[in-house]
Amino acid sequence: RSLARSLACLLQARAAAGAMGYLCDPYAPRLLSGSSKAAARRALARRRPPLINRGTHARAMAVQRTLDAFLAATASDMSRQIVSLGAGYSSSALLLAQQRGGRPPRGLRFFELDFHEVCAAKAATVAADQEMMRLLGGAEGGEPDKIAEGVTDNRLAASGVELDANACTLRTPAYCLFPCDLRDAVALREGLAVEGFDDAAPTLVLCECVLSYLDPVAGDALLEWAARLPQGAVAAYEAVGMEDAFGQQMAQHLADRGCAMRGAAAGATLAAHEKRCEAAGFEHAQAVDMYTLYTCSPSLDRAEIARAARIEPLDEIEEWRMLMQHYCFLVGSQQGLKEALWLTPGDEGAAAFPQGTPGMLLPGVPRPRGLPCAD
Repeated sequence: RSLARSLACLLQARAAAGAMGYLCDPYAPRLLSGSSKAAARRALARRRPPLINRGTHARAMAVQRTLDAFLAATASDMSRQIVSLGAGYSSSALLLAQQRGGRPPRGLRFFELDFHEVCAAKAATVAADQEMMRLLGGAEGGEPDKIAEGVTDNRLAASGVELDANACTLRTPAYCLFPCDLRDAVALREGLAVEGFDDAAPTLVLCECVLSYLDPVAGDALLEWAARLPQGAVAAYEAVGMEDAFGQQMAQHLADRGCAMRGAAAGATLAAHEKRCEAAGFEHAQAVDMYTLYTCSPSLDRAEIARAARIEPLDEIEEWRMLMQHYCFLVGSQQGLKEALWLTPGDEGAAAFPQGTPGMLLPGVPRPRGLPCAD
């Protein structure tokens, strides 16, 4: 329940960052209002510190870049899959379709897994929204009250959509949302098999702050499952360096909120994250701290980062640097997907990055609220 509340807080932060112009995500506020209209109003009215907004932007850019790179690398495949573990209220599947003419990418099946509570709220909200259903491969939405009661809506069935309110599951030809306990890798495999998952298809497994919270044994089991996929890759946004004073303070804060970081020790360093992926069976692994990735990496759109820096001044430069250095982006892949997902041009790994460029993080020219998002 504490982690579910944390997911709602993440959605609030994303919606607030969108309102400030950092992100172009029209679906975050709608997903938020579906779970709680009062929470949506509070989230959009509450202005987050620039440090939080900038961090939300960095995370969103890293995830979006990885999804786009995977889709580009598998464009010729008739069948491909993205599996988002601990998906929460993510709008990634919606945004991928919106950015590609309003329909799901060709041949893609997008799976999202999380707690029952989260899946129930998300399924009801999405199924009741005609635009979101269309973007996920359905034709139109049903009535929220009918969905909440578990009554089948004929319009959903007619468009190839299956909504099982009791099982907290939503299916379209291109999308599947269902609950799963990620601590049980066997249940994960069985649940995906029931939903038509193809072990042989190119697959990207996305984890955002999943491995950090799972017991190391359970986290290793997830990585080993992903590594056994012949055309599989994993991309993870996780904590790193939690053993120093700043990291311990972060971990204690999260523990006080009921979100113990049980798996943080398994990723104590960037090298530990990489070795963990390799031990699971991936041929290649790379972990880069978010400060380096956001300030230096050519993998991310430098013009977009410069635009975000002009939205509002950032005075907490040192706190920002320390916070970003305690999160990393991890990629594990088999040979076929290495070049597409690798975060640097070559095989040098994280050592290839120069030191962060502080100038990118100096206070920029404040940008008025309400200006359109970047293309």
